[in-house]
Amino acid sequence: MLPEREKLAAGLGCAAWGYFLLLFNFEINGFNLLPDFLGYALFFWALEHFAGTGPDWAGLKSLCLFLLIYNLLNYVQIIDALPVGMFVIMLAAVAQIYFHFQFLSGVAELAASEAADEKLVGKFLGWRTVYVVLMTGLCVLLYFFYGVFDSWLVWPVLLLGFAVMVAEFWLMLALFKLRKILRKEAKLPIE
Repeated sequence: MLPEREKLAAGLGCAAWGYFLLLFNFEINGFNLLPDFLGYALFFWALEHFAGTGPDWAGLKSLCLFLLIYNLLNYVQIIDALPVGMFVIMLAAVAQIYFHFQFLSGVAELAASEAADEKLVGKFLGWRTVYVVLMTGLCVLLYFFYGVFDSWLVWPVLLLGFAVMVAEFWLMLALFKLRKILRKEAKLPIE
């Protein structure tokens, strides 16, 4: 059985690597080596580590499982073959936004309760909000212009997409930093 802080540090590491997998896509001949469903598998594993540590993680586990399955089906291109339409795609997008908001809020609550750096927790909450607002803007833009591809639409989508990537990158770094703080306070080896 892992001590409490070691479990939290392991969960934060899983979450940080989950964001890494969501952020980066390495492809060889159209084959994605870092699929999003593996990121959600790491989030699910992080939620296992966080169980019983404050926020109610059980509801997020089922939502994470939905996103894992959705992204797995999308990865093997079953979603494209189904007549699901834009409704299911947007439902998954809303579920993703809600999941990340609740997950990151819970992680910030855990970090604050474990006496982590208050300044870092504040920045983390700020990046969480920026990330969710940008993801919402990107989803709304793509929803209203689904199937319509005008040349003027490329720039807002690219800018919002880039901004989402920057926010995701900073969240990933903050998670690694929180993990390092917890490991240091628990006198565990820092990786």
